[in-house]
Amino acid sequence: MPSALTVFLIAALLCVTMLLVLRSFLRSGIAGVREWSIANLLACGAFILYAFGRELPPLIAYEVANGVYAAAGVPVFSVSIGVALLRDAEAFHDLMRRTDAALY
Repeated sequence: MPSALTVFLIAALLCVTMLLVLRSFLRSGIAGVREWSIANLLACGAFILYAFGRELPPLIAYEVANGVYAAAGVPVFSVSIGVALLRDAEAFHDLMRRTDAALY
């Protein structure tokens, strides 16, 4: 059975592979490719921190790794929200007007 170190290092290598694939799409103009690349880079860093969890201090190995891994989702989430809002901007503004009217 593979150790946790091996599993997390393989996951980090897969993130690097995905970064190479995304690099080829950077100039394509597809929305979210840059943000997805940033998220993959952050996830790769988190996997490396997880992999060396027994060698590093626990605060760095787990707490910082959890924060980095959580931060990896922010760019992807922000692009998803942005694309959804651009797709149906009028419905979003209508929802905001209704919410504002309900609050006041």
